[in-house]
Amino acid sequence: MFKKLRNKFLVINMVITSLLMLTAFSTIYWLTYNNIQTENRSRMSTLLSNQSFMSTASAGSSFIVQDKLEVKDQTSGFDQIAPNTLPFQFSELSPSSIENIGLFKVEVDSKGNIIENYSISDSLKQFYQKAASIALKNKNEDTIELNGKQWMFAFEDFDVRVSYQNQPSDLVLGNTSRIYFIDISDSHKTLVNLLSTLIIISIIMLVIIFFISRFYANRAIQPIADAWIRQKQFIADASHELKTPLMIINANYDVLQANADETIQSQQKWLGYIKAGSDRMASLVNDMLTLTKMEEAHFSIHKSSFNMSQAIESVVGTMYIPLKEKDIIFSKKIEPNVFIESDKEKIKQLATILLDNAIKYTEDSGQIEVALSQTKHEITFLIKNSGKGIPSEHLPKVFDRFYRADSSRAQTTEGHGLGLSIAKSIADLLEGKIEAHSIENETTTFTFVLER
Repeated sequence: MFKKLRNKFLVINMVITSLLMLTAFSTIYWLTYNNIQTENRSRMSTLLSNQSFMSTASAGSSFIVQDKLEVKDQTSGFDQIAPNTLPFQFSELSPSSIENIGLFKVEVDSKGNIIENYSISDSLKQFYQKAASIALKNKNEDTIELNGKQWMFAFEDFDVRVSYQNQPSDLVLGNTSRIYFIDISDSHKTLVNLLSTLIIISIIMLVIIFFISRFYANRAIQPIADAWIRQKQFIADASHELKTPLMIINANYDVLQANADETIQSQQKWLGYIKAGSDRMASLVNDMLTLTKMEEAHFSIHKSSFNMSQAIESVVGTMYIPLKEKDIIFSKKIEPNVFIESDKEKIKQLATILLDNAIKYTEDSGQIEVALSQTKHEITFLIKNSGKGIPSEHLPKVFDRFYRADSSRAQTTEGHGLGLSIAKSIADLLEGKIEAHSIENETTTFTFVLER
């Protein structure tokens, strides 16, 4: 059951974490993509607005100027410069040279054929034709792949007109398109590298988060599993403890029934056993109710300033008869006038439980020592008794409900194993600390510490 609960917790945590990572990394990639695209479009926009630069930077960008013929670009509004003004001969360029420049321009007619304004090499013409063909097929997009590189392109349509010096109007030669290309391979590579990096980081992070989540899932489930085990143990122990007095009551009731003609006075022995069984059961039920109330979140304590020395002295006074009956050597080292801001009744209850426990487990003519001391920051209450002690392997369980070092429960000591559990609950409520130390066959010491 708890394994399924842990796995469910782990799956939910991984799904939420994955969604958060996907959202964060997608946002990073989207913002980076938009910034790069904006930068590339800005480069293209600058390119389109700088016609004179393009004229000197790309083959096929200049028009022929003849003696009586002047070709004009209706969109640019000014004459293009002649090829002989270029810093290099385009006929000498190769496709690799164009790619190294990182930008070029192709002019095509209405049928998609490039317009050769002057002599260019066959390889360059094929390169232009290929670029124009791919761009025309992908007009709905703004990028193409050419020769293993990514290029952004843009179209510019215009009419080519011829003006004769002796003619009043221009002659329209036809529709022409100018396609501008810029190399965005570096930008594309940056995006690919970013995407690869994000995917790798995501996988690594998910693996790390999986193991961390599993670790904390186990830690989160463990208290629930422990509480479930304690609850089952509590029910079993409570049933066992209640069964004993009930058996006593039932057995003595049967004896009374078998002697129905006897007087009440003659049956006092059996009635006494019934009374003892009912008192034991009532004490057990009250202790269980006390523990339950203390574990409730809304359980409140009533703090006030009081003399803890006097409170401990009053508890010791109530134990005079039990101490005398077992002929216990009792010593106390109670520092006077130890004042504290806390719940007086709860501290007296805790001291009573610890002292009563010490008396129960101290052999006849044994020794008990009670001490109360204070420092600047804390107050320490200590009870030490001689006796068999507590085995070291049982010390971590000494404050558990129904704890008995003797698992067979075949001991003659009175009590049902809830006293120290109540003491631990009181210490927790008062934000104090209680600990047990023992030396087998020598002494057992309980220490209660409160911060001032």
